[in-house]
Amino acid sequence: MKNNKGMPNDKNGKNNEDKQDYLNHLYQAVFWHDSVLQSYRGIFITLESIFVAIAILLFTSLLENKTTGIKEWIEFVIYYLIIVIIYCSNNKIMNSMEVIFSERSEGLAFFAENIRREENGLPCEKRYYTEFRKMVKSKGSGNTISTIFNDNIFKYLRPIWWIIIVVSSLKLFYSILSTICPELRSCIDSIII
Repeated sequence: MKNNKGMPNDKNGKNNEDKQDYLNHLYQAVFWHDSVLQSYRGIFITLESIFVAIAILLFTSLLENKTTGIKEWIEFVIYYLIIVIIYCSNNKIMNSMEVIFSERSEGLAFFAENIRREENGLPCEKRYYTEFRKMVKSKGSGNTISTIFNDNIFKYLRPIWWIIIVVSSLKLFYSILSTICPELRSCIDSIII
C-alpha cells in the first residue's frame, strides 16, 4: 500500500520518512533525558562531597575535643548540632534525589524501549541504538550504568552517615557521663587503653 506521497507504508501505516522522523525524535528524547539524568547525578555527587567533607572535618574536631571547660562544651555542642543538621539536610536531599533518579531512569527506559521497537523493522546495520545496547551489555554484567549508580550510590552513602551520627552521639554521651561522673571517665579510659 502507498501513501499520498507515493512512498510505501509499513504495517502501522507509517511511511519510511515518517518512521525515520519519529526515530530521530526518539533518539533526541533519549539523549535529552540522559543528559538531564547525568546533570542531576553531577549535582548530587557535588553536594554529597561537600556535605561529607564538612561532616568529617567537624567529626574529627568533635572526637579531638576534650570538653574540660564551658568553652569546649559550647564548641562541642555546636559541632554536634551542625553534624546533625547536615545529616538531616543530606538525608532529605538523598531521598529526593533517589526519587528523581528513579523517575528519570524510567523516562529514559520508556524512550529506549520505543527505539528498540521501532528499530526492529530496520535492517541490522541501521539499528544503531539496539547495537549499542548489545555492545554495552556484552562488556559487563548486563546492568546499565544507571542501574549500577542508582542501586549502589545510596547503599554505600547511608552507612557512612550512620557511622558519623552514631559515633558522634556516643562521644556526646561519653562526654556528658564523664563530666557528671569523673570516676566513670577514668574507668572507661582504663578499659579502652
